[in-house]
Amino acid sequence: MLLTGCVRGANHRDKNLPCQDASLAGIHYYKGYPYVLLAVADGHGAGSYTRSELGAHFAVRAAAEAAARWVVFAVDCLEKQPADWLDNVRTEFSQRFVRHLRQTWEANVTGHLAAFPMQPAASGVEALKPYGTTVALAVVFAGQLFAGAIGDSTLFLVREEAGAGTAADLLAGAKADGLGLATDSLASADAVYKWKHKMLPLAETRMVLASTDGFKDSLADPLKTLADLQHDTEAKGFAWLEGRLDGFLARLTEQGVGDDIATVFYFPPQAPLPVTAPASAADIIETAESQAGKNYD
Repeated sequence: MLLTGCVRGANHRDKNLPCQDASLAGIHYYKGYPYVLLAVADGHGAGSYTRSELGAHFAVRAAAEAAARWVVFAVDCLEKQPADWLDNVRTEFSQRFVRHLRQTWEANVTGHLAAFPMQPAASGVEALKPYGTTVALAVVFAGQLFAGAIGDSTLFLVREEAGAGTAADLLAGAKADGLGLATDSLASADAVYKWKHKMLPLAETRMVLASTDGFKDSLADPLKTLADLQHDTEAKGFAWLEGRLDGFLARLTEQGVGDDIATVFYFPPQAPLPVTAPASAADIIETAESQAGKNYD
């Protein structure tokens, strides 16, 4: 199950600024193989980042395109090199994935600039700066979780250990995010070298959360809150969280740091998504007719 949420920060409402965060999620298929995408982006709030809400939107769209290209490689490895497909896919995710992500984002920004030029005009990295944003994403494929980020947006997960849910910041300590209020940015010339990433089996994972930093910064204990939230959602049902998420995020920004908040929650199915392609349409029809015959004989 997937659930997205995005709220305008209390400080942004007070200053009549737009929400500069974005989120995107979906379950997709390539050649019958399912993969799940979670992505969030946090446009920078400083005065020089005048188009960062657009940069964040382009970032989550670029994440979707990078994932779509990467899964073609992943499926090819899975089919042709089943013994060592995971090693090859991990290498691809750690290196070329982020290059595709950054190139796609820059192309989207450049296209927007061509249609809506800024004055005074700039070139190179300086032209990209007004669109500055972070990005964090996760791709779930073949029982594995692939997570990565540039900047201080991040991924959390809750795993079952000794019968209880334990939460963790998946990318904590992977690489420095800058100093003070600064953060790594897709707009920087060295963005691809700021890519934090981690891959791990999805087994025992009860919940994955992609979020911008307004979420964790507004909580006294983000990890405990997430463990409790996962427990309550499993106990009360997915609709319980769906009906309360917008109000919960709104209270967070009003009572917390006042920043925009974008989130994507993913609750993996109890049984892992299939690694092999599903049955063909003909097989499904034949099975359905057989079952119908048995039911009505």
